[in-house]
Amino acid sequence: MMQHGIVTALHVRYRIDRLLREIGWVSLSDRRKIQKLILVQKYKYGNLPNYLNELFPQTVDEANNYNLRNNTDFITLARRTEIYSQSVIPSSLQLWNDLNNDIREINTLSAFKSKMKEIFKPPSVPSYFITGDRCEQIYHARIRNRCSNLNADLFSNHLKDSPSCNCGSEYENAEHFFFQCPRFVNQRYNLFLNSRRFHPLSTKQTTIRH
Repeated sequence: MMQHGIVTALHVRYRIDRLLREIGWVSLSDRRKIQKLILVQKYKYGNLPNYLNELFPQTVDEANNYNLRNNTDFITLARRTEIYSQSVIPSSLQLWNDLNNDIREINTLSAFKSKMKEIFKPPSVPSYFITGDRCEQIYHARIRNRCSNLNADLFSNHLKDSPSCNCGSEYENAEHFFFQCPRFVNQRYNLFLNSRRFHPLSTKQTTIRH
């Protein structure tokens, strides 16, 4: 969590899903799933040392002679506690059993890893998130995520007693700051003049037209 805050310049109390969207990283939860699935794939295709092979149970096909739809599934290990259920081998086997058969049949590690990248693809970061120098990117990220020094953001983050603006408006948010506040008429004119190709401007805009 601290690393996400350093990269985005947002405070560490911010929601992790929003932070991951900002930087386009795969979550730690998904990274663990990927590594668990790679472990099972290595076992299935003979790429694990013997001392680890012994930890895996039989598949349904190996345990009986019936032609079942789930023959390639691993037998579910007995679980007496939730802690054991979430440990490496049981949780890895559950993830594997939930995969489609065509994915389980990928027998090369490189191809399997490529497939994992497709399945656990991180969110794409819009190019305008990283436009300008580092200082500009920080200001943009903070305004975008309501972590700026605008009074409404400070108020929502319990850092100020009131969300009101010094101009008298009851709510100083990004919309008010960029498009309404009478204290910045000249600056607003220059902003509009130098950003004509992006019009119409809005704090809710998610794409930039070139």
